[in-house]
Amino acid sequence: TEATPPLVMRAKSHGSMLRILTDRQEEIARWCRQTLASTLVDVSESDWVLAAWDQTSGPVDHRVTGLARRVGGAKLSPVARTRIEACGASIRRRTRDVVGEWAALLTDRQALGRGFAKHAPGLFSESQLDNIHRWCVDRDRLRTGSQNSDDDDEPYALDVEDEALLLRIHQLQRGPLQGPKGPLAYHPLMVDEVQDFAPVELAVLLDSTTSRRSITLAGDTNQGIAPEHGFLTWTEMLSQLGLPHECVEPLRVSYRSTRQIVDCALAVLGPLLGDERPQAPRLGAEVESFA
Repeated sequence: TEATPPLVMRAKSHGSMLRILTDRQEEIARWCRQTLASTLVDVSESDWVLAAWDQTSGPVDHRVTGLARRVGGAKLSPVARTRIEACGASIRRRTRDVVGEWAALLTDRQALGRGFAKHAPGLFSESQLDNIHRWCVDRDRLRTGSQNSDDDDEPYALDVEDEALLLRIHQLQRGPLQGPKGPLAYHPLMVDEVQDFAPVELAVLLDSTTSRRSITLAGDTNQGIAPEHGFLTWTEMLSQLGLPHECVEPLRVSYRSTRQIVDCALAVLGPLLGDERPQAPRLGAEVESFA
């Protein structure tokens, strides 16, 4: 849909959403362990099973698979094995459900409030969060067919920002995105006009690269056309993505534009320019203004 309110676009695209998604995955992992513990509370092998869970790592759905492999090769009582298998099937329904996790986050007013309060305090007021939540709930009712209003025939459609959220949740919860021949693994990766990408979108791309991570990000914060993404500085953006700041290399020579055009552009930038003044070796005609 192209009717997404700018407020919702900002919430779904903002860099803090990366940390909110990570927190949610940690909550799912804790829920898995608690569910195992409560299922096996009176089973003698419970300590062994929980220790086996604690030794797994990675996306939570992979951890469930890892536990199943350990249990499959272990000598356990029939009672313990039966309960573990039943519990594993129940847990797996949640860890495999990427769409369910996406919908659960966006339709949970308290979860949204806690997440933004923790990772982006002051970004949204309570009334703004109410509006964001209301939009997401209404869209989810359309998705599930539970909308009861005069516009029941409105077609369901994703917000553009949902694509990156769904892909990122898949990576965090189920592992690498899959291509026709296995996991997607690009080498190298170059992203131009990076200032117009949401941090969630960049995280999806970065986690679809090979282990060598040959990555080039190019952009100019002064040319951003998507302020809802919250991209203010390279330092902030790299911190959100977990990349080292020392990789930033400003380009100091303008080969494309003449000195006259560069001088005009710098005058327009004013205080946004900062300390960097690019060189412009080419000369050209003076810049003119037409009323």
